[in-house]
Amino acid sequence: MSKSGSIIDSGTAGSLAAQGVSYPEVYRIPTVGIISTGSEIINLEDSLEEGKIRNSNRYMLEAALSKIGIAYHYLGKAGDSTTDISELISLGLDDCDAVISTGGVSVGDFDLTPDAMEVSGVEILIRGVLLKPGMACAYGMKGKKPVFALSGNPASAITNFYAIVSPVLKKMAGWAAVMPEEISINLKSDFNKNSRQTRFLRGRLDISDGTAGFELPPKQGNVMLSSFIGSDAIAIIPAGSGPLPAGTQLKGFLI
Repeated sequence: MSKSGSIIDSGTAGSLAAQGVSYPEVYRIPTVGIISTGSEIINLEDSLEEGKIRNSNRYMLEAALSKIGIAYHYLGKAGDSTTDISELISLGLDDCDAVISTGGVSVGDFDLTPDAMEVSGVEILIRGVLLKPGMACAYGMKGKKPVFALSGNPASAITNFYAIVSPVLKKMAGWAAVMPEEISINLKSDFNKNSRQTRFLRGRLDISDGTAGFELPPKQGNVMLSSFIGSDAIAIIPAGSGPLPAGTQLKGFLI
């Protein structure tokens, strides 16, 4: 039989049914509140004007949460106001088990999310991580509820989600194995950049020749959300690495 923390897959469901178990004990699925910040953000149905961007992060995170079986509730969009952001964070902490926001975590005049977290009674535990993309972020707790403040740059936000947020939410949902299983992958093309910090490369596994080759999308920039389309793995380049030739073996994990 499966152990505590195992996912009820098709085999487990069938085995339980064969034994007449119709109501197995399970963990409650946590609900995550999603907040978008930034006066430049508009809804999908709004006309795109100069200086505005559509709210892609909301739908990106909703899809990522659905993939790991986590419930979500969109709390709304806040402009560049500490009060507005704080009100949505407080609403999320009242109604949800965790909160994810995007935007306002860098060091500019309108990067107000960390201040809003503190106004909402959140203790900030981490402000920024040595990870590219995704250095700008803030993580905190209020009681037993985590608040994940991610970058407004889509690729940075989703990289932080896979690296940090997803394991925490899996733990909250009762998963026994919360960290992704490490795999070895080989670059199929050159990567011609220095990596002063640990770098996460998204890409697609190709096993057509019997080995786990790693195909890179044409662009890996922070705002290049389209480069995640079809990506199923992340390769990890250690901090301090120089340009890497094709054939380099890296550690990575599936997404």
